[in-house]
This record gives sequence, C-alpha cells and structure tokens, in this order.
Amino acid sequence: MTVINTVKKFSEKAAESYIQTVVFIDDRLYDNTESNKTVNKVNTPQRRKQATNRSKVKTIRADIGEDFEEVIEHTIPHPVDIINTFAKKQIVCSLYKPKKNSKFTIQSDVFQLCKTADVVIVDWDMYEDNGEHSLTLISQLVKQAVEDVPEQIRLILIYTEELNLIDIAERIFDMLSSSDLGINETINKEDQLVFSTQNTRLVVLGKETGRDRGHGIDKNYIVSESKLAMVVIEQFALLASGILQAIALFGLAEIRNNSRKILSKFDRDIDPAFFTHRAMLLPNDDSFSQILPLLVSEIESVLEDNLSANIFSDSLIEDWCDYEWKHGNHLTNYFNQKGIDYFEIAKFVCTKGFKESTKMKPDVTKLKQVGNLDKVKWVREAAKFLIDSPSSDVNSRFAHLMSSRTYYSETTKYLQLGVIINKENSDEYFLCVQPVCDSVRLNSISMFLFLRLQLDNKINEAGNRLVVNTNSGYRELLFYPKASSCVTLQFSPDATSSKVTPIAENDEVYFIDVDEKKYEWVSQLRPSHAQRSIEMFSSDLSRVGLTESEYLRLISKT
Repeated sequence: MTVINTVKKFSEKAAESYIQTVVFIDDRLYDNTESNKTVNKVNTPQRRKQATNRSKVKTIRADIGEDFEEVIEHTIPHPVDIINTFAKKQIVCSLYKPKKNSKFTIQSDVFQLCKTADVVIVDWDMYEDNGEHSLTLISQLVKQAVEDVPEQIRLILIYTEELNLIDIAERIFDMLSSSDLGINETINKEDQLVFSTQNTRLVVLGKETGRDRGHGIDKNYIVSESKLAMVVIEQFALLASGILQAIALFGLAEIRNNSRKILSKFDRDIDPAFFTHRAMLLPNDDSFSQILPLLVSEIESVLEDNLSANIFSDSLIEDWCDYEWKHGNHLTNYFNQKGIDYFEIAKFVCTKGFKESTKMKPDVTKLKQVGNLDKVKWVREAAKFLIDSPSSDVNSRFAHLMSSRTYYSETTKYLQLGVIINKENSDEYFLCVQPVCDSVRLNSISMFLFLRLQLDNKINEAGNRLVVNTNSGYRELLFYPKASSCVTLQFSPDATSSKVTPIAENDEVYFIDVDEKKYEWVSQLRPSHAQRSIEMFSSDLSRVGLTESEYLRLISKT
C-alpha cells in the first residue's frame, strides 16, 4: 500500500476501498439521453416559495429582495456518464427512475434496493411532489439504520436542481427531529446542509446548472456529475474519519477482495470430510462451533497479509497531531515553563515514544520523571497526555476493546471460560475459569469454578487488572490468580443447548444459580486473554513448597 501522509487522504482512501454500491434515484434519468442543452430564463429567488418545475420553464418569485434574470445552462447527463463516473473509482452505481405512482415506504421496491447500498443519491422534487417522496425514503432509511440489527453505515445525498438548499435541509432536519420518528436524540446537525446519526451521514447538494444559487451556500456543496464520485468518497470518509476506523474499513475491504481465496479453503470437495467429522462427534454435535475458528483464522490471515505494520507513516501521525489532535488544559501541569508548543511535544511522543522524552527540548517535567515516580502512577499520568480531559474514559475504552469480546447478538452468550459476572446488588465480581470442554454438553446441575475480582481501590499499586464496562461506566478490577481467590457456584444447564445460558430482564442479562441468586453478565474476555488468566492460575497452583537455604532463596528474588 502506498504511504499516505495526511489523515484526510488516509480516510478517503479507506472509504474508496470500502464503498461498493451506489443507488442513484432521479425521475428524469432517461428523459434526455443525448444530453441536449436548454436555456431557460428564471428569476433567482432568495427563498423558494414553491418547488421548481424542471420539465418546463417556470418563473420563481422571491419572497424578499430584488429579482434578476440569469441564463441557466441546464444539462441532463447521459445515464452512462453517471455510471462511468463511479466506475472509474471501481464503484457499482445502480440507476433508478421511479414511476410517477411509485411508493417510497419501507415495503417499497426502491427502499429494499437502497437498504443494502453503501450510498444513496436521491433527487428532491420528483414529479413535482415538493420532496414528499424523498422525505419518506430518507426518514425510513435513517430510522432503519438506527434501529435494525445488523447495523450498517450509509451516506445519503440529496442531489437537486432546486435553488434553496437551506430550505430543503430545514425540512429534512424537522422531519428527522420529529418525535414521531423516534430518533431525534440521535440527530447531530453539523452545519446548515449536513446531518448525521451514529451510522448515517446526510448531505444536501446542488447540481451544477450554471446558475448562482446564492443564499450563502458554500461552493463545495454545488457539484457537477463528473465530480460526484469524488464527493461521495470525501463525504463517506467523514462517517469513519478516525485513524482506527479507517484501518477497520481497509480491513473490511480486504476481506471482501479476498473472498474467493477464503472460499477456496472451504470448497465442496471437503464437505464429506466435514460430515464424517460431525458423525464421529454425534450425538454431541460441536461441529459448527469448531468451523468458526477455522473461518476466523482465514480472515485473520487475510488481514495480517494485506494490512502491513507500516500502513501509516510518521508523517501521517504528525499530520494527525497538527490537525486532528485537541490538547487539554491539563497539559500545563506537565511543563515547568510557559510558551510550550504542545503539538511539537505530541509529535515527538507519538513518533519517538515516552522513553525518548528525556531528550526533548524544552524541558518536560512529568514525562522525564519515569525513574522518580512510582511506576503505576507514572503510567497513569503519561496516559493522560494525549487525551483532551483527565476525566476522559478513552484509555479504559481502548483497554476494554483489546481484552473483551464484542457481542453482535445476545443469543450467543453462555457461561464459559473468560466470562465475568457481578453478583446482584453488590460489588462482587467473578471471573469464570471453567475449562471450555466442561462448559458444554451439560445434562445436569454443574459446578463452575471462578476467581474473585476486586474493585481497584489501590489505584497506584501494581497488579493484574481487567477493565469492564458496567452500568456505572468503565471499572478496573484487580485479578489475583491464586487458590485463595477461588469460588464455586452451581448452575443448571439449558435443556436445548446443554449450556448454562442467561435470561434477559429489564435490558440486563443474568445467570441464576441453583440457590436462585442472580449474577449479571458483565463481559467476555477474548480467548487469548481468558487463556492467559487460567494459565496464571494454574501456574500458581503448581508451585512447589520446599525447604531451602534462605541465603539462596533471597538471592533468587532480587
């Protein structure tokens, strides 16, 4: 992969590699396949009073201000030209011209087409309906993206010849913010023509028709068809503009690009071997759960081979420091003099590391006290350097992401190695260290082994820690892999799955033991982290007690 030096280009390259499908909806798509030019006279308004009739010459009256006439060069692009614009970026563009009586509701064909698209581009005034069809489609797509599982990121562009883009944007915002839609709390108005939810970005764009739109519209929002694909990539990149989000998009694109190679590892010729394997396992069928690690391994290999460690350069990191990073006021505590260039310090730390900070000029107080401060205290202080506020939880969020499995479906949870539970109405947490093979194929009440975890009240003392995400926020738990921390609990398995499965209650998930005590499901460690915990526990159990020379024992501990 070519080295990219700016965050903007890095995000756009990731978006370009990820986007596959665009749906382009316009009621005039095939009206003029010869791309003939027509010249119309109009009065340019400051505020649109009614929808523009694009099929006939029509005078638009302004509510306020002076009217003036201007020649409009109106061009209907050839459908092939639109397709080719995206084809140059290796993006498939589907053109859709709705019938005059077409529906745009959630049950409609056009909605089903748009539902699976990465990008939806829709005209505003279709068949002189003043945006009613577009509003219906937009509202349903945004609502679906917020509520449906699986969740999907999507860019929606309103691409119109209408003059007053701000008026259109206001109508869309009012519609999205209405209580009837039920998603008003998720809407973020970025500027006059841009809105976003957690997974949808919506932008109002004007077609380049040779007219002066006025109304204070930024020229970046007036786009010709030839530049539409590039604008789509730029706007989609803002849906996932972080460095890690861009890397994730690169990864998803590589998985898709290598789908044939992955499938070739599971070709039909080995189906007989799979069913032989399954038959030997019956009546205890674990074959499906054993296929999943194989698939995960192949996907991991694709990512390892195609996303190299040098995917981002020092120059990219420096660009992030200059244009993306926001320093907090707490940084004044790190320095012993005024006039410090925080951005230069950040670039040095991010490219050279904290250990090299002793070489920095000007003098940096706390960053140079690695040997003078308690190690844990220094780590906590250093971890605050790049965040915008000392109270931010981003370090905990990142630690939790690295150690805990993400669940995309509640139905897959069961009690197994690495599960962390919390006894109801208490600060008692437990880590399950039951071997995986003893957590499945259960047909009676079973004993499960746990290690007790303690809330971290000794914040600056060394120790093994696990980060969990609770209703009270992220919390650090101290982990002591010792026999004295062992706890056993008994549970009854589910008759169908032969596993100990939780129940859902008031948006929370509980395991209930044989004594009817509730234990809330809190987290599931990733396999490697769970295996490390049991390895540490087993190492402690295997210690050998003996008598030896105190002289030799003390030397061995120094």
